[in-house]
Amino acid sequence: MAERGPFTVWVLGGEVEDVLSLKKMLPDNGALGVLGARFNEIADRYADDLVNLDRQIVVEDADALAWNASLIADRSPFAGDLQLNATRFLAVWDILADGGAHIFFVEGREAAYFLLQTAHANGLGLKGRFSSSVLGYYWKAVKVRLGVMSRHLKHQGVLKKLRGQKPIPWDALRSCDVLLFDWTDGETFNMEKQTARINHLSLLPDILRRSGLNVGFIANPLGWVHHFPDIARNVCFAHDPVVMTCEMYSFSTVLRGAWESWRMNRRLKGKIVLGGIDITPLFDWERLKDLSKPQPTQAYAYGDIAKFLKEHGLTPKSIVYPYENQGLERALVAGIHAQLPDVRAVACQSAPFATRYLGFIPSRTLVGSAFFPDHVIVMGKWYFSVLSSYGVPEDGMTMGGSLRFHAVPSAGAVKSSPGPASERRILVGTSVDFHESADLVGKASEALKNIPGARMVVNFHPHLDKAFKSRLDRYVREILGENADRYEASFESIRTLMANAHVLLYNNSGVAFDALVGGIPAINVAIDCQVSYDKVPDSVSNSVATADELTALLKNLFENGMGNAGHPDPTVGGSVGALDECAIVNAVIGPGVEKVHRLVG
Repeated sequence: MAERGPFTVWVLGGEVEDVLSLKKMLPDNGALGVLGARFNEIADRYADDLVNLDRQIVVEDADALAWNASLIADRSPFAGDLQLNATRFLAVWDILADGGAHIFFVEGREAAYFLLQTAHANGLGLKGRFSSSVLGYYWKAVKVRLGVMSRHLKHQGVLKKLRGQKPIPWDALRSCDVLLFDWTDGETFNMEKQTARINHLSLLPDILRRSGLNVGFIANPLGWVHHFPDIARNVCFAHDPVVMTCEMYSFSTVLRGAWESWRMNRRLKGKIVLGGIDITPLFDWERLKDLSKPQPTQAYAYGDIAKFLKEHGLTPKSIVYPYENQGLERALVAGIHAQLPDVRAVACQSAPFATRYLGFIPSRTLVGSAFFPDHVIVMGKWYFSVLSSYGVPEDGMTMGGSLRFHAVPSAGAVKSSPGPASERRILVGTSVDFHESADLVGKASEALKNIPGARMVVNFHPHLDKAFKSRLDRYVREILGENADRYEASFESIRTLMANAHVLLYNNSGVAFDALVGGIPAINVAIDCQVSYDKVPDSVSNSVATADELTALLKNLFENGMGNAGHPDPTVGGSVGALDECAIVNAVIGPGVEKVHRLVG
């Protein structure tokens, strides 16, 4: 290739060390293309088409629950890679349209195969020899379904023993005005007194009780993170009335979910087109991956939760859950509407999300359907405007403010002028993904070398193992060389480390909100080969794509202060609203009930 003239290498995914090795290998007439900004532009260009993907798909009425419980009904990066892979292909399309000689590197043979199939479907003459093991997906699909059923039986056995000691508190649950559905670990509920704060819905139990409402709980176990018997014991012996999700549907429901999710997946019809470009092969790949994951089977069963409540005489005013627009939420809401039509399904946003997290944004087909909540409580005016722009009616939303950032400070002590170079402290917040973390600390390390005297603290998530930390530590020290003495790694809470930081560097972490609300400048460092999922709105975002851009921005910050990063907005572009407890309570109890004008106590 080098003998033919100048060419560009484009990396569509891979390990960061491999990218660095590739860069060192390039001849003088070879260049490494930068895709971050191009990826973001493409992702934004086709966002509406991806959100409303269901308009191009034929879903039989009998399959509606299975479709909405699936991962392919989401467009979230947590659920699948359709957005990323479509963006990759569309970037290839644009690059080839510009002309020139190009080499594309793809992470994994499967990705290469389906990207190549998409190229051929659109008449591109790209070359490559790759194959896909479709049978492998089907075999895994059988195994994961058997795994879900086996796990359900084990969980039922654990709960049966515990409920023999302390039965489900039916009378207390029937007296509840509101049931709060939330993720649960082994320490969520207090065994001696009422639980005032829970994992995602935060202060909501205390707020509702002070308005005079009786509160109960539906516990959704974080069984893949915490030991299930510990969760079950915490639930069964809680002081509050609590029932667990897996107590509320039967083995036959799980079995039905295993079959219906399989059948729906294979019955889907439709050609998927973005801006006239056929991406059906990429969608078909997502279908195979969806088929081979346990979540669709599990989420389908949540459609029976309301049926269980009805059978046991539970008719609360409302059921409130954290809004993320996941399949299990859609199944839960459909069950409420079908079995308990007088009960209000209320979704409450508990955490910030990026507008490129398309899974959080409902399609226009979903809004107004039986699978969408009666009301959504948003944490800031920015989200109100985003959801409104996608068709959620304004009278179906309430600006309740932030339960997490309930004490919004004024824009006061901003650390944008640290003084002497030796006092300049850069805090780097990594994620649990190695590629994301390595990309971030790599660019931060390159920048640090060009900012004399400054120090860098890299924060590691406490759940990361030593191997992850050691690998990243070696990577940083290799880049820094003789400057390694200005770097340290820490497992301490990042919120504690912020007390001595002058600027935070992050990529996809929501910790940027803690920094900005607290008056600390934050800079988003875009990830190579990825769509950026920065949760901070564009109006207050300070984003860079390369180490050189980061160096320039940090120097400007330390020497002059800089725009929004130098003077952070404590509302983070309207994302963080002041907590309005009365508005939240009124949204929960709904119309036809006397409104709350002040809270008790």
